[in-house]
Amino acid sequence: MHGDTTHTGPINIGSPVEHTVLELAQLIKKVSGSPVEHPETPVEDGLKRTVTSFR
Repeated sequence: MHGDTTHTGPINIGSPVEHTVLELAQLIKKVSGSPVEHPETPVEDGLKRTVTSFR
C-alpha cells in the first residue's frame, strides 16, 4: 500500500468494525467521562497536544 496514490477510499488500519467519526467522538466522550458538549480547545491544538503525548 505504501506509495499507492490511486487508492481513494477509506483504509482499515486494524479493526474489523467500522465506525463513523460521530460514533468515535461519542465513544471518546463516554469513556473519558467528559461533560463538555463543545470543546473549548481548537481542534488543531488538541490534535497537536495528543500527538505530542504519544511521542
